[in-house]
Amino acid sequence: MCETVVATGEATIDGVTVVEKNSNREPNEAHHLFYVPTAMHAPGRGIKCTYIEISQVEHTNAVL
Repeated sequence: MCETVVATGEATIDGVTVVEKNSNREPNEAHHLFYVPTAMHAPGRGIKCTYIEISQVEHTNAVL
């Protein structure tokens, strides 16, 4: 089980962004964050998943 919570600067008293992650893993196991920027994709392009390929949308938002 894993939970992640983000409070952006608009939601915190002091204006900072807070990221919290809780997980049932070993205490010293690293939890890596990575950023995927906004992107435009060609119409009709597919995206490969673990076992299938699905249609990709033209515009994707940034994700942390």
